[in-house]
Amino acid sequence: MIYLSANHQPYAKIKVRLGRQWILVDSLIDTGFSAGLALPERYLIFMKTTSKWKQAFELADGSLVEFNLYKLTVKIADKHKIVSAVFSKSNDALAGIELLDGFRLELDLKKYKISLT
Repeated sequence: MIYLSANHQPYAKIKVRLGRQWILVDSLIDTGFSAGLALPERYLIFMKTTSKWKQAFELADGSLVEFNLYKLTVKIADKHKIVSAVFSKSNDALAGIELLDGFRLELDLKKYKISLT
């Protein structure tokens, strides 16, 4: 499910497989984020594997931060995908470009409508 918040920010409810369970995560759509997902660190307790990669990301303020990178299975718009994910100290989840790749995202802030097909 994809929707606009009360202050017109785009969000997606994404099913994420963490370990053996599927968890529904409410994620802000961030087209400036190149990976698939950024999840709050509280979700790390569900992981049964360790990270095998590290990657540096440039934040909005221009600083570089290195994160452990994981591969996770997600379900969005009735499709399963494997995407890169990081766990951060933020309380908010982000859905990035890698997750949205292959979909059509339409955002109409005049009529306050959003769709993902």
